[in-house]
Amino acid sequence: TTVDHIDRESKTITLAGGETIPYDKLALTTGAAPRRLPAAIGGDLEGVYTLRSIAHVDAMRAEFTAGRHVLTIRGG
Repeated sequence: TTVDHIDRESKTITLAGGETIPYDKLALTTGAAPRRLPAAIGGDLEGVYTLRSIAHVDAMRAEFTAGRHVLTIRGG
C-alpha cells in the first residue's frame, strides 16, 4: 500500500486512498532489492549468499561448521 503522507507530530500515516492510520512506532521498510557481488570478484562462487529471508538462512545452515570462517558484507 502506498503511503502519501507521514505526520510525525500526530503519529499518523495517510494512505493513497485517503485513509488515515495512527501508529505508536513507525519503521520505514522500503523493500529494496539486495545488490549481489559482481561475478568478477566472486559473487557467483559457491558459498556466497544473499540474505533476505529465513529461507536464505536455511540454505546457509550446512555452511556453519566448526573451524569455518564467515565474512559478512552488508549495507544500510
